[in-house]
Amino acid sequence: MTETQTLLERLVREMRREMQLFDEFAKGENQLNDLAKKKRWSEMQLLLENLGGLAEKIEKCEEKRHLVYSSCRSRMNVAETDGFQAFLAQVPEERKEEFAVLHREIKKKLLTIKSLSSGLIYYFACMQESIAQVLNEIFPHRKGKIYSPRGESRESKEEAVVVNHEM
Repeated sequence: MTETQTLLERLVREMRREMQLFDEFAKGENQLNDLAKKKRWSEMQLLLENLGGLAEKIEKCEEKRHLVYSSCRSRMNVAETDGFQAFLAQVPEERKEEFAVLHREIKKKLLTIKSLSSGLIYYFACMQESIAQVLNEIFPHRKGKIYSPRGESRESKEEAVVVNHEM
C-alpha cells in the first residue's frame, strides 16, 4: 500500500468517526428538544453537560480529520485554497464515489445539527420574549418602561441602571 493509499484510508476512518459523533450529537439535540418541551430543566442541564463533552470530542476529531485531509491534499499536489472537488479529482477513480458520498453525508449531518440547534434557539428566544412581555406588563416600573407624551407605553432603548447609594 502506498503512502497516498494509507492517507486516504486514514481519511475515510476519520470522516466516518466524525459522522458517528455527529449522529450522537444530533440524537442528544433531539432529546434536548423533547426535554425542553416537557420543561424538565434538571435533566436538560445534565444533557447539556454531556453534549459539551461530545462537542469537545467532535472538535478534536475535526482537527485530526483536517490534518489527515491536509496531508492527503499535500501528497496529491492539491492547493489548500482549492475546494473539495479539486481534491476529489485527484483521488483514484475507484475511491471517488466513496469520498463523494462521505463528504455529502457529513454536510447533511451538519445541516441537521444546525437545524436542530436553530430550533432550540428559536424556542428559547420565544419563551424569553414572552416572559419578558408578561413581566413588563406586571412590573412596568422595573424594566425601563417609558410612556410617550400621549400616555402610550413603549420600550426603553436602554436597560435600567440600578444605583446602590449605600456603597
